[in-house]
Amino acid sequence: MEFKSVITCDNYKKIDGYRTSSSDIEKIDIGTKKNIDNNKLEIIAKLLKLDGEFDEIPVNRILDMAILLCEATLYFKEAYRMPKFYDENNLIISRVGLQGDAMNIKICKDNNTLDKDIIVLADEFNNQGELLGERFRVLAEILDELGY
Repeated sequence: MEFKSVITCDNYKKIDGYRTSSSDIEKIDIGTKKNIDNNKLEIIAKLLKLDGEFDEIPVNRILDMAILLCEATLYFKEAYRMPKFYDENNLIISRVGLQGDAMNIKICKDNNTLDKDIIVLADEFNNQGELLGERFRVLAEILDELGY
């Protein structure tokens, strides 16, 4: 089954963060599509690029990425207190209960340049504080209206 667009944001390239002047995303659509693996209907977000190509993402994955982003933001509010911005003896940031299990959020021990990269990421969270903060505030207001 092909994607069926229902709701659209047709001016996304005008609000695409720091990429506004050069965004390759024309619009974002939300609609439905059948999952070929299990034949279940899924809610899908579709990113239409300027070249006509597109990416499709199941909305639960978007929310999972939002949860990961929020947990990372919370983590970096206090990470500066640790000498390396992380505790080598405890790499777990959080466990978020989902679907009878948990999303394990932790520092990536497989990164060979972690000590440098975590500082770069922390700095970027700080640099993008205004950009992210605006979106967090809007999201919080919408979630509040929804009763969450």
